[in-house]
Amino acid sequence: MHRNAIRSIAALAGYAAISCLPVGWTSASAAELLKARLAQNLGPISALTIVAKSKGIFEQHGLDITVSNFTSGKQCLDTVIGGGADIATTAEAPVTASAMANQPIAFVAGMEYSDLKTVAAAKAGIKGKADLRGKKIGFTAGTGSEVYTATLLKSAGLTPGDVTLVNLRPQEMLPALAALDANPAIVGKFIAALIDAETWLKAHPDDAISTVAEAVGMKRDELQGIWPDYVYRVRLDDRLIEILNVHAAWRLASGNHPPGAVMPDFSKVIAPETLKNLDPARVTLSSK
Repeated sequence: MHRNAIRSIAALAGYAAISCLPVGWTSASAAELLKARLAQNLGPISALTIVAKSKGIFEQHGLDITVSNFTSGKQCLDTVIGGGADIATTAEAPVTASAMANQPIAFVAGMEYSDLKTVAAAKAGIKGKADLRGKKIGFTAGTGSEVYTATLLKSAGLTPGDVTLVNLRPQEMLPALAALDANPAIVGKFIAALIDAETWLKAHPDDAISTVAEAVGMKRDELQGIWPDYVYRVRLDDRLIEILNVHAAWRLASGNHPPGAVMPDFSKVIAPETLKNLDPARVTLSSK
């Protein structure tokens, strides 16, 4: 079973936790804490927003963030598009689907990536990809995890019929083994809070692991074991674009896209200006 909240294909060995906002969103009064609603993908991928909320970093930046937790990035982005939240922590699969559907979103910062891992129980006797035949594979439907699973099976010369696919929430997988023109003020404060949360997380790794494990409902020792796999850095770079393009290509090749969809121009979805103003070194996009 592979441990993925959302993943890109193995060739890229990357993951992107992304903050997205709906185009046309408006702010609260500047005379008080600016209020915003966050649809949070409740997993280690959202560690920076978890830390920013639990350690009062959002408030330090003048924000009153109301958090609603979901078990996938798709649910988070759907909530934003539907008007139930202002900001989502999501990933490449929901973003490519929304871009192909011409939905009005803006990708303002990447927060995390991690190398791909396929985790197998020792007693399963899996030494290589071909040994997956007849085994159960956990994945999260409708996310990049599904893209990775399809790619993994294809590379092993297998079809979905050769294995048993089990749809799991990301936090269930390990236990199963054993910015915008619309509101520059809030966008700027939100991203600045993420940067401060990144700094705090790296300075206090033990406390960060405990904080995130409690928030996402994982055992601390389980999260500690995989913590090094997660690379937390607020940024916009070509790696993110490459991952989005790979996901979009998979959707086009598999037919998993809206009718008439074409390869999106992700430069029209990404809004790097706010992050660039805060810290230019964090934006290394070739096209921006």
